[in-house]
Amino acid sequence: MTLLLLGEWKTGLQLYEWRKRRTTEPVGNRQFPQPLLTSMDTIENKVVFVHWEQGLGDTIQFCRYLPLLAARGAKVLFAPQDGLRRLMASLPGNIELVDVEGRRPFDCHAPLLGLPLAFGTDVATIPAAPSYLGAEPDRVERWRAKLGDHGFKIGICWQGKADHHERSFPLACLAGVGRLSGVRLISLHKGAGEVQLSQSTTTRCPRKAVRDEDVEVAIGGSPVMLRDRLNLLDLCTVHEAPSAPAFDGPRFPGPTVP
Repeated sequence: MTLLLLGEWKTGLQLYEWRKRRTTEPVGNRQFPQPLLTSMDTIENKVVFVHWEQGLGDTIQFCRYLPLLAARGAKVLFAPQDGLRRLMASLPGNIELVDVEGRRPFDCHAPLLGLPLAFGTDVATIPAAPSYLGAEPDRVERWRAKLGDHGFKIGICWQGKADHHERSFPLACLAGVGRLSGVRLISLHKGAGEVQLSQSTTTRCPRKAVRDEDVEVAIGGSPVMLRDRLNLLDLCTVHEAPSAPAFDGPRFPGPTVP
């Protein structure tokens, strides 16, 4: 990761393959009889099976490589996490969504985060489509009616997973922003830390904007559904942050990622 941050992409991506051989919690190391995809040289007319690894945000971030595979002439099978299937269905390129176990035959495979290496990605070739995921129109309209047009609306999250202390801060830290005239803080939060909404007595503390049945929020789909209804997204504590370029709309700036 340090090499990638320093811009040494070729070596950094090669060494990132060591994630598969970690002694604790290895990732991206599913084994299949078919060969691993290592380059783009021979994928035309081939069936390429890509399988998820790591977190939800990683999938949202790196799924943008899948249409590039299709553009090279491959038939792409993609197995995302179950909670992301509905969102992944909006990917361009005629990507076929499958299960890791229940899939049709394929010629080669790749863990999702192995695609930058297979593409030989460098800083000049990072996929940079302005948006590559979309929302279902009926859900967009439901949120349009729910949120209305008044105020400067800021969608927020304040905590990552329960053990991600470096990604978390108390909800009360946003009280000052919430007191600004015309500002509406819209909670997109699900899971760990959500209880702070009911515990807070701070003036103009954000009220819960999502219901338990709105599972798209828990799976990282909230920015794409709310992009036309929010003035700003602050998702710096959770997995949507590095993947926010998948969706249109303003957001706090983040790092350059492969």
